[in-house]
Amino acid sequence: MRAILDRFVKALARTLLHVFFRRVEVEGLENIPTRGPVLYVANHPNGLIDPFLVVGYLPRAPRFLAKSTLWNNFAVLPLLKLGGVIPIYRRQDDVDMAANRATFARCHEELAAGGTVALFPEGLSYDVPNLQPMKTGAARIALETQDLHGVQVQIVPVGLTYERKWKFRSRVLLRVGKPVRAAGEFEKYACAPRVAVRALTERIGEALQSVTLNHTNWTECGLMERAAEAFGESRPLGAETGAISPRFPLRQRMALRYARIREAHPERVDRLTDLVTRYDAELEAMKLRDDQVARPYRFEQVASRWLQRLPLIVLAGPVALVGAALNYFPYRASGLVADRYCDSADQPATYKLLTAFFLMPVVWLGEALFVAASFGWGAAVVVAAHAPATGYVALRVHEQTRQLAGETRAYLRLRGPSRKAEELRRMRREIGRELDALLAA
Repeated sequence: MRAILDRFVKALARTLLHVFFRRVEVEGLENIPTRGPVLYVANHPNGLIDPFLVVGYLPRAPRFLAKSTLWNNFAVLPLLKLGGVIPIYRRQDDVDMAANRATFARCHEELAAGGTVALFPEGLSYDVPNLQPMKTGAARIALETQDLHGVQVQIVPVGLTYERKWKFRSRVLLRVGKPVRAAGEFEKYACAPRVAVRALTERIGEALQSVTLNHTNWTECGLMERAAEAFGESRPLGAETGAISPRFPLRQRMALRYARIREAHPERVDRLTDLVTRYDAELEAMKLRDDQVARPYRFEQVASRWLQRLPLIVLAGPVALVGAALNYFPYRASGLVADRYCDSADQPATYKLLTAFFLMPVVWLGEALFVAASFGWGAAVVVAAHAPATGYVALRVHEQTRQLAGETRAYLRLRGPSRKAEELRRMRREIGRELDALLAA
């Protein structure tokens, strides 16, 4: 029964995330052991979206650890029970810490049986652009399991990097690192358990550093992101834009070296910051993207895109209008709830997803009952059955229409010997040269 529930939870998580995100990029799945006990450790920048991603896109269904106070939230409680989540009792929640003995025992048993456990070693969700101090729970679970049951746990780091974590239809990268084995720390565990736990916790932190982007502040984060985009290669018209994974290695190199570069070349860093800021402002003013500036625009390319996409948009248009009508209220309501109740950027995505998850079926039922009263139960069944699918069609048609409009606008503004277009391209080349020189310094 548990295996069936796990498959259902994975399918549900993937379905919800497929709708919420434009794309989920996944790298490093080959690093996950196919057998034996595994402990997933992930960073935690985006509330309940983070465990949804781990459950939905990683193999081997894990038993997740979550703070005990979530069991007081009636909206989240069904999901916790459905996923077989294990409560962890934190000192800052003013709860009985002794209850963690049972929590750790459940983790030991799950791992000793060759299963998978997942947790967030930072111990909290946050809205800063860097990892928070590691708690010792992950290291304790791994070492205690080996001590009590004689099995070595492989600790797999999972990095979650969001494009715009609060934004509907943005992107996210899930990056899996190489497993951490605690052989050296276990040798010390018998005589110096605290020393061994601290040493393994430090290694877990280093492993998470290798699969995440870490910046001193959001200003630095934005600078590195935009500079890396401007430094990238030109993409052909219609190619995937905004993908996180191609830029990740460069952004990570820049983040690791930024402090040293800033100290050694402050005037050059200030110049690069000024260039990126001015370039970004020009893009925003002209409603353009960096990838559009990076490639040449020709009429036949844009016309070809219209010929490819317009018939599909026209054919799907009536279905999209129906879907928009049936789903507009819960779509808008989820955004309004997030705006009303969220006070930090790690919360909106959770509020939007959960509000839509619970509200949409209620709205679909209400619409079906209204139709039943007006046109009969046959029509009501048709409405209830088609509301989810037509809503997704409406979403895709809206995106395709916006994309075509954006490409057409870019063509009109960047074609030919436009002085503004040439200025943007010159600024982009200059950013690339400055960045290249800084990274080579």
